[in-house]
Amino acid sequence: LASVSASLGLAVGAAAPSGESALVAGPSLMVIYMVLGVLNPSGAPPAGEKKKGSCPTVLLPVKTASPIKWAVESLLCSEFRGLHFTRDLKSTPRMGAIALVRSGDQALEALGLEDQTTGKCVRAMGTLLLSHILVAIGALALAKPRYVELDATDYHQASEGLAPVSATTA
Repeated sequence: LASVSASLGLAVGAAAPSGESALVAGPSLMVIYMVLGVLNPSGAPPAGEKKKGSCPTVLLPVKTASPIKWAVESLLCSEFRGLHFTRDLKSTPRMGAIALVRSGDQALEALGLEDQTTGKCVRAMGTLLLSHILVAIGALALAKPRYVELDATDYHQASEGLAPVSATTA
């Protein structure tokens, strides 16, 4: 998750026109990814919706691009797959709507992750990492470098350690 988030920061910083706009866009994007990337903890779809269609169709690409979604699903799959819970109510973990499940596989099924594997999640995060790096490379390739133009007197003053008198930006 750390490398995918770092590559996302690199892509946002490369695509942003200034450092200030990157500092605004980065956290805003991560908040959207956090909201869309979490699972419905009750395990039940919202009223009137089927299990797999709990996210509006327009937001599905954003949800798929969320590194948080893939990290959470990967952790759940690696921890719950093949796990057996005791049936004793005192030692049963307090997990909301899935508190009385008998196995980790049952918990994954209640969360809608019965077909998900850790390997699929890791591959998805690798794809996100690569796509963020490609976006950063593309944004840097399209950006036009900006230099300060100096005239001859400014150059001589700068080489002698004096501050230039006038500088114009291109």
